[in-house]
Amino acid sequence: DFGIVPPISERIMKNNIGFDLDKIFQLHESLSPKIGFKKSMGMLTRLAEYRMKNLKSINQNGAFDFGIEDLGYQIQRCGYSIAVVHHYFSQGLTDFKDCGDGVSGYFPGTIDRLFFYYVDDSYSNLYSAWNRLANILALHWKPKGKEKIYPEYISRLGKRADVPKAEIQKLISCMGNQFNLEINKPRNSAIHTESTRMRYSIKHLQNHSNRENLDREKESRDNQPTQLLGFYEDLLSGINSTSNLLLATIESS
Repeated sequence: DFGIVPPISERIMKNNIGFDLDKIFQLHESLSPKIGFKKSMGMLTRLAEYRMKNLKSINQNGAFDFGIEDLGYQIQRCGYSIAVVHHYFSQGLTDFKDCGDGVSGYFPGTIDRLFFYYVDDSYSNLYSAWNRLANILALHWKPKGKEKIYPEYISRLGKRADVPKAEIQKLISCMGNQFNLEINKPRNSAIHTESTRMRYSIKHLQNHSNRENLDREKESRDNQPTQLLGFYEDLLSGINSTSNLLLATIESS
């Protein structure tokens, strides 16, 4: 119904379900002591320390400077989108409705759609941020041949002899062994096949007479804000580990 008049922006204003940007940024700061903007920007200064010690070899044409700046931008995008997910979740999402004869209906509203929109956006932003970290590491450890630079590049670095083992394993641990399943799979699905909202609706249609399965789907949906926050904290830990890894490389050389 997004193409039906009045447009969604007018409906948001009319129903007073929009959000105040200042409140979102305050929420961003209060979600977790690890998620705050100032702390995440502080971690970037440690990458800058590596830059100053290794300037000539890794900052050709300003590549490392641009990399840090873009990573900072991605961090902000992650924190913002996850804060908005928490905001809409706090507004109350639509539950399944008993329609009689053991059948449950699902009638989502605008808040539900916006919640799922920012869930998908959060997964995409998290993936992009990890990709920026991989890009920064690739400035130091040049890719071999036609090796692709995606987040998986970080895991592949663990197999190289010229990478400090202890530090790279800490970074890989931050990214998580379940990265492809928990972050990339929903991101890839939302971009190439179906959105999280559509997948939730399909699950309802497939299980409209099975309340037990529907309750599991609802629980999974309701866990999204906490799960995304955990992924963001892992990302910030990964930035810190990246700084340690690069600085350890300089000290050992």
